[in-house]
Amino acid sequence: MATRQILVLEFKVQVLVGQLIFCSLLTDGVTGNTSDSGSEESRFDPWSVSKSSPNLQFLIGFLIMFFAYVIYSVKFNRYYKGHCENLKNRLSEHNAGRVKSTKAFIPWEIYYFEEYASREKAITREKYFKSGAGRRFIKSKLMRSPGSPPA
Repeated sequence: MATRQILVLEFKVQVLVGQLIFCSLLTDGVTGNTSDSGSEESRFDPWSVSKSSPNLQFLIGFLIMFFAYVIYSVKFNRYYKGHCENLKNRLSEHNAGRVKSTKAFIPWEIYYFEEYASREKAITREKYFKSGAGRRFIKSKLMRSPGSPPA
């Protein structure tokens, strides 16, 4: 199975688990304010759930994704490897010149990225991209359309 397909499958499983946890919060007796009609009907109020709740922290962990990425400067034929929590914002930072090591080579475009559930896994993958084996992986495994940057 291709790496991309595995990552998509892993993400779908995480979403399903997150939904199951959310549903368990609904049925664990968590109650919110009473309804406007004055009845004692219980309903879920997400603001009434303690932020220190282990279930909620577990759910939040599934909703936050981390990325290991490779960006490419078309103008200078350069690559940069990194990791982040929000890929779109990080690319904007690179293209706005707010990153010291990349501002001289603007503009950047996303060349390749992978999603991970933890920062540690994204950092490990970033380190791999920076290794000789990682550079070979990027060069040999990524199929790009004609006119795309050379690996």
